[in-house]
Amino acid sequence: IPPDRQQAEDQTLAKIAAGERFGQFVTERLHKDGHRVWVFITVSPVIDANGKIVGASKIARDASGFVAHQRRIEESEERFRMLADNISQFAWIARPDGDVFWYNRRWFEYTGSTEEEMEAFGGRSLVHPEHRERVLTSFRQSLTSGAEREDIFPLRGRDGQYRWFLGRALPIRDGEGRIVQWFGTNTDITEQREQQDKIGLLMREANHRFKNLIATVQA
Repeated sequence: IPPDRQQAEDQTLAKIAAGERFGQFVTERLHKDGHRVWVFITVSPVIDANGKIVGASKIARDASGFVAHQRRIEESEERFRMLADNISQFAWIARPDGDVFWYNRRWFEYTGSTEEEMEAFGGRSLVHPEHRERVLTSFRQSLTSGAEREDIFPLRGRDGQYRWFLGRALPIRDGEGRIVQWFGTNTDITEQREQQDKIGLLMREANHRFKNLIATVQA
């Protein structure tokens, strides 16, 4: 037993002596060559004919593969979270029925909402009222058809102001083609829309002047 694990071992044996039961747990032990190994430990009381606890029976199995696998999962989750929380877009993940259960950090920074609020009311509460029903109808249609979705709508920020976003939703399928999750993003396109509006205004003005010029030439 490694020196820093001895106290935990003593506590386990004391609890066994007091009649407590233990399920399987993972801990470290020392290999005969001195290096540490991860093991599954199962501890059971040894009871004599009179029902008295007289000892403890312990089974240890190699858990190196399990621990390595868990670490790979944790590292993968950490990489995903680092990526998802630092991209410029808002990102979210929903269940097959459209129930969103995860938002990235950007979402909460912009909206000023909390996880509890999102769980209770959902992101739909932040869509501009004039667009809310249309957006919900579009999303329901995608849930029914299983098709990718793209829509443009304004979202309210923590300051109460609305900005325009391009929303996308992609169905994630398993090996048999069944939708297991939806992955979505919201990209701020407010500046692009403003630029397009300016360009449209300039084009209309240019077209008006061109028509005046043609009229003058024809005259």
